[in-house]
Amino acid sequence: MKKALLYCIILLLNQGVYGQMPFAYLGDNFQLRINSDGSFAIDKSNLAPSFYNSENHNFLNQGGLWISAEDNAEQIFTAVHHFKGQDSSDFWPGPIDTLTGQTDPVTYWNKAWPISKEIILNHRSNYASEGYVVPRELANWPANSANGFANYLAPFADVNRNQKYDPENGDFPYIRGDQAVYVISNDVASEHTASFGLEIGIEIHLLAYTFNTNPEAVYFDTYLISRKNKFYKNVKVGLFLGGECGNPNDNFGATLVDQNSVIIFNGDNEDEGYFGNNLPYTYGQLLNHKLDQSLFFNNQRNTFNGLPTSSQEYTNYLNNKWLDGTPRTYGGNGKGGEINYAYLYPGNSDLSVNEWSENSANNNPGPRNGLAISSQKNLTRGDYIHFEFAIGASTTSNNDNIITEVENKLKNNLVLFKATSSNNNTAILDQISIKPNPTQGQFFINFSPPYDIEIHSNQGVIVYSEKNIKNAKHPCNVQLASGVYQLKLIKDNQIINKPIIVNH
Repeated sequence: MKKALLYCIILLLNQGVYGQMPFAYLGDNFQLRINSDGSFAIDKSNLAPSFYNSENHNFLNQGGLWISAEDNAEQIFTAVHHFKGQDSSDFWPGPIDTLTGQTDPVTYWNKAWPISKEIILNHRSNYASEGYVVPRELANWPANSANGFANYLAPFADVNRNQKYDPENGDFPYIRGDQAVYVISNDVASEHTASFGLEIGIEIHLLAYTFNTNPEAVYFDTYLISRKNKFYKNVKVGLFLGGECGNPNDNFGATLVDQNSVIIFNGDNEDEGYFGNNLPYTYGQLLNHKLDQSLFFNNQRNTFNGLPTSSQEYTNYLNNKWLDGTPRTYGGNGKGGEINYAYLYPGNSDLSVNEWSENSANNNPGPRNGLAISSQKNLTRGDYIHFEFAIGASTTSNNDNIITEVENKLKNNLVLFKATSSNNNTAILDQISIKPNPTQGQFFINFSPPYDIEIHSNQGVIVYSEKNIKNAKHPCNVQLASGVYQLKLIKDNQIINKPIIVNH
């Protein structure tokens, strides 16, 4: 048994409360640590890498989200997961009070909530049975809140439709995959000591999950909710990967533009002192947003492509610039060229340019950190960004095969993601109309029956449902707070989503 896993079990037994640790591990072939502040792949107690295989060899030393935004006065705001020391924090566990903008003490929310599909299915079958005891994983699920926080936090199925989580009456966590971990974090609990930027007022709800059929990838379903009474524009979200790949000093980076992914991989024919001839690689894949930019940088300071040390430098990286503010360009090391270009080392994945890789640029392998960046909509209070991605890793015996192997894994990831998520069927989608939308609560659905409907909050909570609707024009009258909801229609084993805006 892995040492870290044994350590977790011992701590769980000592605490006597399953799932109330400030972190949890996910993965089968490889173990990825998920922290209560939304970061991953790092043990924050000693800043040690924590995404490893059975021999405790690591693929990443840290990871998380980087966010930047501007207000109408062009002032910049940043919040990042980036640990350059013990005090490097822009995010802390817990939600934000929707009225005051304050948070609870960090210690109260310094928890990760692991759960499994197996436990949920058993609960659904047996919750009404005599002698059944609700498991701690279900009982402790942070579904509802008090003290001014949002009514719904962790997603759950409201079986008896009373708008509160009561698993003793059949309610259960609403997750994806076979194993999952939930955490809630924010960027307002203290001063930003990672990016040194102004707080954005972001609350992050993160569900990390895995499938038994895909043991080398961890999926992330995140909601980035704006809680501050402020308008933001030019919002960027970056998926940050701190490269390790065994020996961290012999790595390369690559972008697969057509797969919305960045890769960090062993840059020569041996991973000295770690994986040996089994050459490691890791990747980050955007699942529901287009990859708009990519970037790789080293661990040096005072270089144009090194570690950022200020809010402006983080913003530059997220806006297609180097640390010094110069644009990223096509060719060579990405600086000083004639053509501004959004991706670094795309190989042959972008047909608009010729092949460009670290090998073709004659780069030397070394430390590599990666960013997969997506441009987002404007944000105002109550708006959210739904951001989904996957993290994966493996090894290969042939350096020449790494890109091909990763491409195949990315395609498989996407197939599984689409098969188990609520992606829209556009042919059916065109047949559906919802009027009026926005609505004050009453609207009509025009669709060919029969079908079922569910209305979900932006945290995934089922706040309304109807079964076996047989009207071609079906009236709905629901009492919901103002906000954006998802109407899910289920017909012939297909799921179609439509957004609904409730505006009182």
